[in-house]
Amino acid sequence: MLRRLELLAVSSVVVVAALSTGLPFLYYLVYLVLLVVGGSYLITHVGLSDLEAGYALNTLHAHVGDELRLTYTLRNASHLPKLWLEVHNPSNLPGGIPGRALSLPSRTERTWRVRAPLIRRGHYRIDPLVVRTGDPFGFFEATATVGTGVSVVVYPRVEPLPSWKLP
Repeated sequence: MLRRLELLAVSSVVVVAALSTGLPFLYYLVYLVLLVVGGSYLITHVGLSDLEAGYALNTLHAHVGDELRLTYTLRNASHLPKLWLEVHNPSNLPGGIPGRALSLPSRTERTWRVRAPLIRRGHYRIDPLVVRTGDPFGFFEATATVGTGVSVVVYPRVEPLPSWKLP
């Protein structure tokens, strides 16, 4: 929000200076600002269109010491490349689930796996997948959530007792 206000203030000063002085250099600056802001908005607006995303978990029940494996898939069905994408799952798992920043060329698909160690027993929530994009200058941002949240239950590790025999 602060960057937009700064951009608006600088743009207003440049426009007023260009109109009041008539200097060609200031008109070039006005055109440059319009081009940069318009291009940034267009990149952000197109950034999430025709993008398909999803994730899959290997299990919803595990024991302490096991690994939770997530498989992410992103597919760009557009003719335009996706330049800046940030993908992550918000979660309250200890240690969290790592995200990834990537770009997708046109008409491609990218799949990767993430392993999250389960180090503590409990009931944890994995929120829907969040895909975020923006422009290189940070003026605009677009976010989309995909899927539904799931719960993962982590049970205590079961250890065999060496001298214990059941009757």
